[in-house]
Amino acid sequence: MMLLLPKKFDENEIFILIIGFFLTLLVLILPRKFSLTETVLIFLFNFYLAAVVDHIIAGPPLNLYDIMDDPKFEIMDLFMYLFVYTSSGYLFIYGYTYFSRPWYKSTAYVLAVALFTVGLEWIAHNFLVFKYFEWSIYFSMIAYVILFTVNIYFFKLVRHLLRNAHVPGQ
Repeated sequence: MMLLLPKKFDENEIFILIIGFFLTLLVLILPRKFSLTETVLIFLFNFYLAAVVDHIIAGPPLNLYDIMDDPKFEIMDLFMYLFVYTSSGYLFIYGYTYFSRPWYKSTAYVLAVALFTVGLEWIAHNFLVFKYFEWSIYFSMIAYVILFTVNIYFFKLVRHLLRNAHVPGQ
């Protein structure tokens, strides 16, 4: 399968490149909090999660929205999955480690980050990154709460498994 180039290089590609650059830079400059294994798994999980959720919701038969210029998978979609979604998931978990206890702090953190992410999605929508058909930005709030919660449980599972595996360097 050959990756399609954008139909035209315009505001949505520039927006994704800028956001991807800054998120990746933030990941790189923050002090290390996770082992290499945890980091790789967080990135892989968020790549997979974004790809699967977008495929289910944005692809046929639902086709609730399009990403970027073309409903077909293009190189900027891959860039978004590799840098924007993966870095966002990593940064969410990074912040979660500060707010994981007590439960009301973690709940408030998930809701606050979901609301912030909805705001970023609204900006991305205005830059034509997302074109909604049967989707509403309000659905995104519910989706982000679920996706961030799934991220937390995945992270807890990874931590549990790595601690019990006695892997050197963990």
